Amino acid sequence: MKNAFIRQPLLNVAAACLLLTAIVGCGGPTDGRMNVTGTATIDGTPLPDGTVTFYKGSSSSGVGIITNGAFTVSESGGTDGMQSGTYQVAIQSWEVEPFAVGDDGQMGGPGKSRIPEKYNSSETSELTADISAENADVTFSLTSE
Repeated sequence: MKNAFIRQPLLNVAAACLLLTAIVGCGGPTDGRMNVTGTATIDGTPLPDGTVTFYKGSSSSGVGIITNGAFTVSESGGTDGMQSGTYQVAIQSWEVEPFAVGDDGQMGGPGKSRIPEKYNSSETSELTADISAENADVTFSLTSE
């Protein structure tokens, strides 16, 4: 009789866990989020490296690491993917990182951007991206002028 009392609560806990898993689903809710991919070029040449940052208002909503002109934003703020919407965009690509420590151990200066500095800030870049399920692949064609 004593074992029956122990088994019943354990069965109830197991059933509750299964029910919760079925309700939430595997991997949790995505609330319409998607991976965003794209390319970034300067005067038609792929940027060798850098970052693409998507902003909604004043906060960062997603960052993609550029490698040979290509980038993917698969996580934003610790959540998989980005939501649909219009974003302001900033792109950075440095020949010399700002205040990088050189081989001689000395801290460098303000750095040297591979692209015009206007692209470094979402406030001055004039770059935007309209992200949706139909448009999750974006291209940024920068010019050196």
